[in-house]
Formats: sequence, C-alpha cells, structure tokens
Amino acid sequence: MATGDGRKARQEYNKRRSRQSNGNLKITQVTQLTTTIAREIEMCDANKPYHLVSTSANYDSSSDEGFYLLDLNTDEQQEEDDNCYFDTVFQKRINLATDYMIFDDDHDNLTSERYVRDLRPLHEHTNVTTDETCENLLKINRKSCLSKSAMNDILKEFSKVLPVPNNLPKTFDKLLTSVGIVNYFTKQILCSICSTEIIYKSQICTNILCKQYQLSNPKIDTVYSSDVKQMLELIVSRNLKEIQHHKTVIHNKKFVEYDDDIVSGIKYQNALEQSIQSGNDRSFISLILHLDGLPLVKSTKLGLWALSASIIELRPDLRKRRRNMVLLSVCVGVGKPEINRWLKPIIQQLMKLKTDGVVIRTRQPEQVNCFSIRFHGLIGDLPALVHILNFKSHTGFNSCFYCLIHGVSRNRKTLFPYSAVIEDRTPFTWNRDSKEADEKHQNILGHHGISIVAQLFNDDFPDSIICDYLHTSLLRHGKTLVCDLTARLTKESKQILDRLLKIQPFPHYFNRKLRGIIDLSFVKATEWRNLFLYAIVPRFLPFFDDDLISYISLFVCAIRLLHGGPLVQVSRHFREEKARELVDIYLKLHSKYFNSRETLTCHQHHHFPTQFSLHGSVSCAATFAFEDFLGSVGSSYHGSKNIGDQLVLYHNIDYFLCNDLQQKDSSVDWTKMVPIDIVREKERNVDVLNHHRFIVIVKN
Repeated sequence: MATGDGRKARQEYNKRRSRQSNGNLKITQVTQLTTTIAREIEMCDANKPYHLVSTSANYDSSSDEGFYLLDLNTDEQQEEDDNCYFDTVFQKRINLATDYMIFDDDHDNLTSERYVRDLRPLHEHTNVTTDETCENLLKINRKSCLSKSAMNDILKEFSKVLPVPNNLPKTFDKLLTSVGIVNYFTKQILCSICSTEIIYKSQICTNILCKQYQLSNPKIDTVYSSDVKQMLELIVSRNLKEIQHHKTVIHNKKFVEYDDDIVSGIKYQNALEQSIQSGNDRSFISLILHLDGLPLVKSTKLGLWALSASIIELRPDLRKRRRNMVLLSVCVGVGKPEINRWLKPIIQQLMKLKTDGVVIRTRQPEQVNCFSIRFHGLIGDLPALVHILNFKSHTGFNSCFYCLIHGVSRNRKTLFPYSAVIEDRTPFTWNRDSKEADEKHQNILGHHGISIVAQLFNDDFPDSIICDYLHTSLLRHGKTLVCDLTARLTKESKQILDRLLKIQPFPHYFNRKLRGIIDLSFVKATEWRNLFLYAIVPRFLPFFDDDLISYISLFVCAIRLLHGGPLVQVSRHFREEKARELVDIYLKLHSKYFNSRETLTCHQHHHFPTQFSLHGSVSCAATFAFEDFLGSVGSSYHGSKNIGDQLVLYHNIDYFLCNDLQQKDSSVDWTKMVPIDIVREKERNVDVLNHHRFIVIVKN
C-alpha cells in the first residue's frame, strides 16, 4: 500500500513538473547540466569547515524590488517565463576590472555602488563561494543560450542536491539580483508613424494628427539608448595597457609606411599630427560608428536596428572582439525607424562625450589618464548609410557619396558608365548642398538634408564615410559577376565546376571552405572572399576564355593590393597607385564583358584607392566584426514577445561577464596577427609554400 501511495505521489509530482516545463529543455538535459554544474562547484573539504552567513548581509532575497525580471501570474505563464520586462528596478552596482578603477565628476558615489563579491561559501561543506557559483551559472546560461524557464528548472533541480541551508539563488531573477547586473540602457517607446513618445502603461499614441491616435495596439518602435560614457570607460580601463602600447607603435614611421591598419591612413595621421602640434599627442580615443539592421521575426516582420562603435587605438585582433565593442543604441520595430527621433538621445550623449572626454585612473601604478574622444568614420552597407546620411538611395542618379557622377536609366536600372573625369565631393560642397536641401526641402545633388551625425564628425563628409568592401565587393558586385559567369555555362559544366570548388583544399587556418555555384543563396561573405582572392582565376580558367579571366584578374589583383600586404614589403603609396591603375582599366572595359552591370556598387570601386589612402586596407576597415557583433546581439532572445527587453538583458549579462573576468589579451603575439593573405618574408615556411603550389592549379 505504501508502495502504491509512493507511486501515485511520484506521478502527481511528474505531472506538476511537466506543466512547469516550457518545452524547450527536456528533463534529461536539465539533469545533465545540473550534473555538470555540480562537478564544478561541489568541491568539499572536511578539514576546512565553513559557516553560513545570513543572507541579509548583502541583499534582501525576499524583496521583489531587486528582481531583474517581472514574474506574472497569467494563463500564458509558460510563454511568459521566457519573456523579460525592462521596467523593473536594477541594482546599481558597478562591476570593475581587477586592476582598474574609474573616477570622474559625474560618478562621485561610484565607490559605494561597486559590485562587492559575495564571498560566503555556497554551503557549509564546500569552499566554493556564492559569487563564483553565480558567475559560473551565468556563463553556462550564455554559452548554452538557455531561456529563463530553463534556468529556473536548472536552479530548482540543483537546489535539491545541495545541503540545506545554502546560499544558491532559487530563481533566475534572484540569480541576477545576487550578482548585481547593471542596466546600461534606458527605454523609450515611440509611435512608428509620428514618432511621438508613448507612455508604457497606456500604450496609446497621444498625437491627435497621427493615424494611430487612441488606438489600443499601435505600431511602435522600442528604443534602447546606452550609457555610453560608462560603457566606454569600462572597455578603455580593461584595455588600457594595450591602448598605450599600440599608441607607441603608431608613432613608428616604418610601421606607418608599410602597415595596412586604419591608424596608418592619412585621416588618422592628420589627427595625430594636429594633436602633437597642440602638445597632447597621446590623449585621444577614436571611434568608428557602424549602423545596420537585421530581421528578427519573419511572421510579424519585426526587425532590429543597431548603432555600435569600436575603438581604433586597439590593435586589429582586439578591436574585432565582441567584448571590446560598444552597443550604443538599439531600435526594435517594424520597418525602418525615423532616424532623427531614434538617435537623438544617443547623439546628445556622444556630443557631450566628445566635449568632456573620459578619465581613467589606475591603481597599479596609481595614475590618471585623460582621453578626449574623436569620431573617425562611419561605416555600413548602402541602405544603412543612406538612412543615416539623409542621402539619395542607390537607385538615384546622384547617389554616389564620393563624387558627382550622374547616373543614366537603362534596362530599368540606374547605371553609372565609366567616365575618365569625375568631380569629387568635398567637405565644403557636402555641407553646402546638405544645408540647401534642408532649407528648400528638396533633393540637391543627392542630399535630402543635414545628417544627424554630421556634427560628430566635424562636418568632414564624405572623407569620414568608409566604403565597406564586404557588401560592395563581395556580397554585391562579386556575387553579380559569378552569377553572370555561371549563367553562361552548360548544366554539365556547372556541376563539374561546382564539385571542383567544393573539394578545393585550403590550409588548416581557413575557417570556411568554398561553396558551390549551383545554389548561391546562403554563401557567406568569408566564402566569397576566399573565392575571389584565391580560387576564381585558377578554377574558372578552364571553363571560360582567357581574355575574360584575364579581365577578371584585374579586379582580383586590385582588391588583393588593397586588401593586405604582398610577400615582399611594398610601400602603401606604391600599392595605392598600382591598384588605381588596375581599377581604372577594369571599370573602363566593364561594359565590354558584362552588359548592364555598371551599378553603383561597381562604380564605388573607383574610390577604393582613395579609401585605402584615407582609412587603410579594405580588410581592416570592413564590417566583418560589426556583423558578427550584431548577429550575437540579435540572436539572444526566446519566443516572440518582449524581444527588445531580452536582447538588452542578455547584453548586460555578457557585458558583466566580460568586465568581471581578467582577460589574457596581452598573451597574444600581436605581431603575427596579420590579414589572412599576408606572408611575411622572414616568416616563410618552405613546407607551407610548397603546399600552396601543390593545391593551386594555374593554367600556363
């Protein structure tokens, strides 16, 4: 009888467990994760007994005010468990790197708000502290991309195997509260039609002239603006040694002459000379701004637009890491947001940051470092740049940012035929035309008005606009060439070429191999890069005329000259001039080999040598790292509700983990971190070179 009662109780218990589950994580997976966590933190030591301290010593676990997420008792509790709500109270405790502290006039009480580690043991039979356990749980959560309900299940299972009493948080809310995750973002809800701010509780547009006036469920854009100064100070303080070391390298004349990085470009060197003349040669931090968008939910056409930034004074391998990028502002909504209303709060912060700068103080050694902030360039794909620059789209007749070439309409396309003489835009003409367009409210040579970011760059457009070769050369122009070439092949030839590309061997450090040409829908930009830089000439040569492949080799050689250094060191000026000659010949003969393909992306290659002179190689001034960063931010959500709140929450967690742990960036040998197609003369390896000669097929 007792056995039957026990079985019945067990069945009822299992039913309750299944109702609480959200269906995303099976109980077996929870058990496996729990076992993994238990192995990490169950380190018992009988010789060192510990005693528990009251939980009231650091925080009140019973207070709902400290919960990061809002717990709602609704009929849709399982779905709501995965949703995060922004309008709850954060514990304002700052987490700092071990070696650095931050001081400035706006944060006088920073010391009292600092994140204090909870050094209590998890329970009386272990030497593992509570804060270590909580941080490990957060790391597992981010690596596994677990939802809130899944984490609640893990914590619930884990609490059953721990001795009682213990200091383990029982829910994901309490876990975030105990660690002290800081909210770096402020939330705003805007009407998607009139951009009027909407009160969160009412969810009603109050603009009488708006079409959505008094509608119960209006279309909205949710804007999250970050605390730029605080986030930038944390990143700079964490990488202060690397920044100071890289600044000493920048002053080396030989480094500037042969290096391909952004700091070797004319624009950065001019800013450095101006700073030297003013007697303050090492006191500024330069930022590159990036704007882009990506879809989130296909059914509702919900999308994400984000403005982010990276620090130029970091060497390239550190600059491209996610933890060293700043997420400035995020807008979640349907369609493109109204750019001025969306970016107004963050632009005000950036202007203040440009005026005040940042102050970093180190403990070891005790030192105060003052940095002014300058904005070096703006980068993105064409739709994003058109949106933020208040400029004509790529289908317009005056849509080039850099020159006044006038397009023509042909075969229902806007084309830009080759012209030997082109009048370039200058900062003076750009400001004049944009102001005239703003006053007259009409299109003036491609301008629709003044850009909201013009003052950040001291009205230095178009020199501050960086042309992204990832979208221009690889995903647009290069893809168009391959599509045209494959359309000329027979079905049998396509299959043979497709198979040859897929089996093309590469060295082990190539993370992506080549894709076939039959289906080009899901080919990544890195795969296009490998195809154009290494394989298109030898692999396509047996299937096409030598004259056509020779013409394509002009484009390939020009991009390689602008992409990275050759085997033997050649000065930047020589590479720029040779690339300019090759690009000029390529564009001049383009209509002979490809019909009606002289689009804006094709024409922009005319300005690539100038971009190389201003901003360094196209590989260093590209959006590969920004796209990766944006993809990581845009994938951190579960379900289809409160997506923006979830994205901000998980980004705050990632930011906490990045700044809480000591990074070992200095252990990387930065002298070997070169673009993928560079082989230095003194680092040549005979076996590697022989291997390259073996795998590359070149028709004599």
